[in-house]
Amino acid sequence: MGTRKEQRRQAKQKERQKKIATKTLAERVPEKLLVALEDVDELMFRRKFVTASQILSELAERWPNRTEILNRQVNVYRDLEDDAGVLRAAERWMRLAPNDPEVVAQWCWTLEMASLPGLTTLAIRRFLERWPFHEKSAGLRGIMESCEEQALKNIRSFGGEPNDAGWELLEAHERVFHAMQQHDMASVIALGETALKEQRPISSILNNLAEAYFHSARWLDALRVSQRSVELDPNNLFSQSNVVRFALLLGQRDEANAVADRMRDQRPERFDVWGRMVSAFVMLERDTEALAIADAAQRLIEPEQWEWPEAAELHHGIAVALARQGKTADAETHWRAALKVRPGFPFATQNLDDLRRPVAEQNGPFVYSFENLIPRKMIDALSKTLEKLGRKPSVERQREAAREFNQQCPGVVAAIPLLFRVGDDKAREVASEFVSLFNSPELREALREFAQSDRGTDARRLKALHKLRELGAELLPPVRFFVNGGWKEIRNLEIEITDEPNAPLSPTVRPVMERGRAALNRGDFRAAEQAFRQALKLEPELVSAHNNLAAVVLALDRVDEAEQTLRHVLTLDEDNAIARSNLARMALMNDDEDAAIEWLKPLRTSRRFHTSEYAAMTGVDFELALRKGEIAAAQQLLKSLKEVYPDSPNLPKFQRMLRLKELESTMHKLMTSVEAEED
Repeated sequence: MGTRKEQRRQAKQKERQKKIATKTLAERVPEKLLVALEDVDELMFRRKFVTASQILSELAERWPNRTEILNRQVNVYRDLEDDAGVLRAAERWMRLAPNDPEVVAQWCWTLEMASLPGLTTLAIRRFLERWPFHEKSAGLRGIMESCEEQALKNIRSFGGEPNDAGWELLEAHERVFHAMQQHDMASVIALGETALKEQRPISSILNNLAEAYFHSARWLDALRVSQRSVELDPNNLFSQSNVVRFALLLGQRDEANAVADRMRDQRPERFDVWGRMVSAFVMLERDTEALAIADAAQRLIEPEQWEWPEAAELHHGIAVALARQGKTADAETHWRAALKVRPGFPFATQNLDDLRRPVAEQNGPFVYSFENLIPRKMIDALSKTLEKLGRKPSVERQREAAREFNQQCPGVVAAIPLLFRVGDDKAREVASEFVSLFNSPELREALREFAQSDRGTDARRLKALHKLRELGAELLPPVRFFVNGGWKEIRNLEIEITDEPNAPLSPTVRPVMERGRAALNRGDFRAAEQAFRQALKLEPELVSAHNNLAAVVLALDRVDEAEQTLRHVLTLDEDNAIARSNLARMALMNDDEDAAIEWLKPLRTSRRFHTSEYAAMTGVDFELALRKGEIAAAQQLLKSLKEVYPDSPNLPKFQRMLRLKELESTMHKLMTSVEAEED
């Protein structure tokens, strides 16, 4: 006899074979599917619903339209509280088994759970007509009574009557709403447009249609139907908030502000509209008014409603307005409250994460992430347009294609300023790339406004400044720039500093160069010289080896040999910053300031430096400034060197030189003051 585990395995195998054998050929379940479903059942028993859901999705792709999969999906999605998933699976299951009363009853319950009282009522009526004496009929009658009561209220809220026309209008509304719940935007548009042709328009259908148009990159249509909804019901705050949102994305800020002016003193009856109302004013950066609306919400909303999941959006909008006003502790309280009522709410999580970063790395409070401002379909369509140009198209051809795309699908260009103002870091990154792609004076001005604002990370705004320079925008130094939480003036804007090597070393010479640099850093000049000469035997024209060798022989007081080596570097690379900076330093050693300036002159037009190159050139400028008695300039140069190359071995020496010069200046001023008093 085998082990008990083996016995259980054999028993399961026999049971499986029995199930397969009892099926007709048309109904037979593949053995692999049966094994997989047994694993799913085990996972569901252990409440591993996420894993079970993932496996069922994979099974549904391999074996589509299997009721054995769909019925389990309904149960798993219900346990995961995924209402849209339950609806999708239950509807497909019902369509596969329309004559099975158990399945149809399940569909009726699913519709009721999805808050679709009209469709629930109609579905139960059909069920009772077919199976009036089924064991499920009594329970469904009870559900139908409550749903029918709610359906009649909804019909009257649309201004309709409980006649055939009223029920048809409610059914059209709920079918659109049902498609929106399942994020099926194509169905929302098809059903919504059909409803507008066949039924009188109502705000609920128009609002869902506007959202579907937005996600389908049809922004003008989204704005148009939102405006139509406001015309139908001028006090509909949901529709008005949509007009604000879509008008802003399309660059129509005046209209957005005008609609907000009409919204300001209204007070919504529906709780979920409070969040939309606050967010509209936050999008417009009218934060004081947003907080005034929030104060009204605190007074008028029932305390228990603040515990509903829908309160997360309201807390988030309030938090953004508070954070912009510098009240970060209060903002954090609201974001944490949002997470309490809706765990994992991404906007709250991401903004709290941002608050914990160093000040230079903070994006600042954002209303919506990039994905909520620009739909995926719009980005995909633009990408496909550019891909059609083939490999390596000219910049002008790309810009021409992008402008044609914007004419066919307006919104991308108009939304760029808004992405800079209220978006997350990804939104600002993409907006910056869009400025390069479309390159108009208005977009360059939007990029300039962002670069010189206090929004976004220091790195993102500095990149924006460099992009402006690349696009030919005039930026006259000093440029006012927000860095590390404070404002400063940038005088060397034209310089880009990078840690990326200009020419990567080959695998053959890299270990030799690393050995030489290590010896140079620890002051073992003989070992360093040996290593760099070995590197030059391997690669005779390796510029970095020549430069390092020159530094070694100069440290060994072989000045003439160092100069000869550096001049040889310039025959290989005429504008080599390291060689020119070292030749300039040698000129200063001979008190020849004019020669030092001449050596550096070709570098003044360069825009990109490696960290070591910038440090070498800045060191020479520092010594020149001290020689001229320009202490303020020397202090600024030393500060710049510390920021760019904090590990520079020359920093201690430069600091001593600066302190000595400052002391000399102080003593000179004191002596001058004493002499003036004696006179």
